[in-house]
Amino acid sequence: MEKMLSQEPKHSSRWIYWYSIPPANTCLFKEVLSQPIYSSRYNKDILAELSRRIDPLLTLSNSCFGHYIPQLADLILDYNKRFSGRPIKLKAIALGNPLLDPDISVINAESLCSHGVISDETLLLSKTVCNASRHLKESIHQNLSKECIHVLNKLEEAMGSYTDPGDLILPICLSPTLLGQTFYQGTHNRLHWKQLAMSSAVATDPCRGDEIRQYLNTPKVQEALHANTTHLSSVWEFCRGHLSYQRESIGINIIPLLSKLLKSSILVLLFNGDQDSKIPLTQTRIIANMLAKELKLVPVGSYALWLVGGLSHLAK
Repeated sequence: MEKMLSQEPKHSSRWIYWYSIPPANTCLFKEVLSQPIYSSRYNKDILAELSRRIDPLLTLSNSCFGHYIPQLADLILDYNKRFSGRPIKLKAIALGNPLLDPDISVINAESLCSHGVISDETLLLSKTVCNASRHLKESIHQNLSKECIHVLNKLEEAMGSYTDPGDLILPICLSPTLLGQTFYQGTHNRLHWKQLAMSSAVATDPCRGDEIRQYLNTPKVQEALHANTTHLSSVWEFCRGHLSYQRESIGINIIPLLSKLLKSSILVLLFNGDQDSKIPLTQTRIIANMLAKELKLVPVGSYALWLVGGLSHLAK
């Protein structure tokens, strides 16, 4: 199977991992790609190592990482042109629920209203006073206007404490360690963990994060993983806080870069879950259609149900 490079969403956007599948090797490599590739000899060596270990290469990411992977792909293509030696054979990139631009990707009021999460009145406020695009741009510069604060408060009031904007039908975990906690990650992701009865028919486990936390804090597990060998008094936690996005980078328009990659014969897969209101499926479809029209792409298959969810747009 292909070898795969992915960005780990639990860490800073700059951490890069690659894996070989199969066999299920441990993490072969991780490094920070925070500087422009040609400003650092070290970063050139990183890509040289990529060319040696991975052939061919598929990169993938989701959510706000949707605009980092295309930039990495562009760096790889530029590296192949500038340096002699074995090139990195980048085959494709896959972007799930991707933030690709600040004007189209995040427009979500219609999606929220169509799912019955907000009222028609709140939808009108979002359309006429402050939409998600304006709110995102003001948030990036930490300069929220009174109008956007008012609309945001109305949206939060309508959505209540039990709605995850990343998954509108996600049940809430009834867990004593998560109960009452509030996590804030990124610009549009606010989760309120409060007591809510779960349906036994739900296939996914909303308490999975809590179970992972408990498991990795078990002394025998840590001993087996050769972790916490210095016996720290603090417990293991998911990375959050100061490990966060570069706010300015979130506002970059990546759509022209996707066009450039497609012109360079790099396959691009855009896909979305239909319950994500942060980056709605409809907005990703708009961008896919824009790219297809610009590049004069034609469908190679008829529109049909994709059983794993989301929209598959086939083009050549």
